[in-house]
Amino acid sequence: MNSFNKRSYSCDTVKSLLFITLLCIIFLSVAFADMDYSVFSFSHLFDKADCVVSGTVVSCANDEQDWRMTVDVEDVLYGTAASSIKVISPFVNGSFREDEAYLGEGQRCILFLKKNGDIYNIVNGIAGVIKPETKDDVKTVAFEYEKNPALFSKENMSAMIKLYESLHENETKKRLLECMKGKYSNEEAPFLLTLLDSGDPYLQMYAAVQSGFAKIEDLRHAIESLCVSTNNVALRSESLFAIAQYEDNNSIPIVRSFFDDPNSEVRSNAYFASGVIGSSEVAESLIERFNMESDYVMRMTIVSALGGIKDKQLIAKILPRLKVRETNEIVLRHIDFTIEKLDQRANQ
Repeated sequence: MNSFNKRSYSCDTVKSLLFITLLCIIFLSVAFADMDYSVFSFSHLFDKADCVVSGTVVSCANDEQDWRMTVDVEDVLYGTAASSIKVISPFVNGSFREDEAYLGEGQRCILFLKKNGDIYNIVNGIAGVIKPETKDDVKTVAFEYEKNPALFSKENMSAMIKLYESLHENETKKRLLECMKGKYSNEEAPFLLTLLDSGDPYLQMYAAVQSGFAKIEDLRHAIESLCVSTNNVALRSESLFAIAQYEDNNSIPIVRSFFDDPNSEVRSNAYFASGVIGSSEVAESLIERFNMESDYVMRMTIVSALGGIKDKQLIAKILPRLKVRETNEIVLRHIDFTIEKLDQRANQ
């Protein structure tokens, strides 16, 4: 039975079982920063936290409902807290939750905490735990947030960029970048260009996608150049996704050049981009790829891309042709669905 309700599980036993997991959660910042969850952003954490502390877990215990930690507070970075506090992370049905933070004795870290009576809960589980080396950065962010509670709003993009440039740790920089997602405009093009030119695939992917969402035209050619020149598969794929957002026919030659990329994720995003752009130039190339792709999911992606082409009369002739040789029922249904959607639009 998968439950945690036996008293025979000592604190030392649990700490041993958790050790490797905790190292991954706390100290491999890239691992969880790449999760790209808004709950890791400073804006989300400060919005919920009553205090932020730097400290060490000096003891731990458990019952059927909670993992209980006593933390000696070394420094209060935001809000107020006593020198020794009780922190609880809940179990669910007696079992561990993968997104909760169950810290072990002797562990040093920075905690974003929500006060609940005499005890504290960690804000957003593992997202509210940061490695101790970021202390100075977190203190800087907390200081700026206390001065300006609207720090993370779109109106304060210049302040966030200035704050980003003052930080030293990659983890804190990434958490601040999360706060800026979806808030970019042409005014922030120079900052995004520095990220595109950084050589860091994470920052380059972030900048490419954010530039595309904001349709910052001055950065489109930089993204296309990056897409063509990089050997990083993930960066190539994300760049194609970014290019799609511009919906520019001039990007078609670059997008089409990745239809035969050896990586399926890259090909998928190339098909997706061609459908978003919607140029009839790619129709025949997509048909060729449909006949070559062995994976039915990839063929469905191509069908969707064809459905996005703006010349609906052309696509109305093409889609029925795809059904002739197709044997997968899921793909056939997707073709029928796409044809139905086209008919509905034509009758509107």
